[in-house]
Amino acid sequence: MHLTHSVDKNNFTLMLKGNHQFFSTEYNASSLDDCVELDYPFKSSEDDAAANIDILCSCNGLILCKKKNRSEYESISLGVLCLWNPCTTEYKIIPSAPVESLGYSSLGIETTCGICYDGSIDDYKVVRIVGFRIGGNVCEVKVYTLGTSSWRTLEPAPYQLNHKQKPGVLVNEKLHWIVCTLAGFVKSEFIVSFDISSEKFTEMLELGHFGDNYFEKKLAVLGENLCFIGDTHRTWDLWEMKDYGVKESWTKLYCIGNQKEFQFLRPIHTLRSSEVLLEVRFLKKDGHGLVLFKPKLGRANVLKMHVKWDVVQTYVGSLVSLESGTYAWIDRIDEAASERKLKKRKQEFLCKCNKQK
Repeated sequence: MHLTHSVDKNNFTLMLKGNHQFFSTEYNASSLDDCVELDYPFKSSEDDAAANIDILCSCNGLILCKKKNRSEYESISLGVLCLWNPCTTEYKIIPSAPVESLGYSSLGIETTCGICYDGSIDDYKVVRIVGFRIGGNVCEVKVYTLGTSSWRTLEPAPYQLNHKQKPGVLVNEKLHWIVCTLAGFVKSEFIVSFDISSEKFTEMLELGHFGDNYFEKKLAVLGENLCFIGDTHRTWDLWEMKDYGVKESWTKLYCIGNQKEFQFLRPIHTLRSSEVLLEVRFLKKDGHGLVLFKPKLGRANVLKMHVKWDVVQTYVGSLVSLESGTYAWIDRIDEAASERKLKKRKQEFLCKCNKQK
């Protein structure tokens, strides 16, 4: 089930999500190829445009996505999780798993997920963490295993999730999050890792290591290394952990400043030339964009795009099978066939009515 091949730093695939469509495009040596529209899970449902599907994260060509739910659980943001291989269009809907309140209020919660390959069992796992806003310095942790198609509940984790918690960042076969603890009125923030094989959390670093000037903090991947991004009002510092697990190896790589047109910034990919591809959200313009940052020149160039999108995700094309037997392209064909049948029935009904007149 595992994917074993290297990724060319200068040539890779991007997935873009707009309001009504998914696209893929190849990045080749500082330019973007034409976008190709993708068939995606739930596309055949009339009320489920791409706007209702969130891309969370990816691993070895498998995309973990979430369909926004209109059920009773919508208020607590669970939705319907789904694994999807864009290359084969195969997808698998992950069975729902109820939230166990652990004695705390489930009316206000934060959720986050991640996907990782577990080499010890040659299988993929999805981790779901639920944090409670009211009443508890604790999180519920569940793990879904693809091979058994089942969830297991782990011991509660002694952390709180941040508001609008981001999906887990995959580095070194571990998932990483920024979490916090609260002792009285003292709040401490940490980077934690989750080992997918042992299914244990480890506190890696307290965020105070980077100083107290950042009002927004997030994790990302630069090359194959864990990266921390600190935002000080449209000036972004990018830190990289050069030697995984070594606290002293965190190094401040770049300071991206004087970018008044950007409201949001996230590194996506590091190129062989040390240039960094960034996702940005424009402050005045509508939508998102891709920017090529050149550290030696301190310059950021906006790349031309031919489609509008609001989410981007890098992924590696693969033939990893979900063994589900469900494919997005078949859904599309089935929907078209159903529409033709319905149209034919309407025509037959109208002909019958005309004959009776």
